[in-house]
Amino acid sequence: MLIYTTLFILFLVLVFLERIKNYFQHNSQGWKVRKESHKKIIYAEKINGKWNEIEIEAHINIGTFEPLFRTKDVWYEYPAWAQDRHTIMKRVTQQFPLKNEIALIGSDEE
Repeated sequence: MLIYTTLFILFLVLVFLERIKNYFQHNSQGWKVRKESHKKIIYAEKINGKWNEIEIEAHINIGTFEPLFRTKDVWYEYPAWAQDRHTIMKRVTQQFPLKNEIALIGSDEE
């Protein structure tokens, strides 16, 4: 019984340490990406001490969770702080890699 209790406590400590690491990492880099649901990714940037977020559509492609980026024309509907499309796409695909470049639907690569 003691070993199970010790393992459980160790697990809780590791989860807590991971959350602390992510907190400091996200604050130092100034942006973060997270999966909200099976159809949505949240991209956030810290601007003037406040986290601003946009939603990016996503889908599951043969077992892989992939983002679906808006075309350049529709991208302008996002707020002004989120207009650096190329950087945001790079950061999101860093967190959620694509199976291949063809999956960049609507990317209109520059």
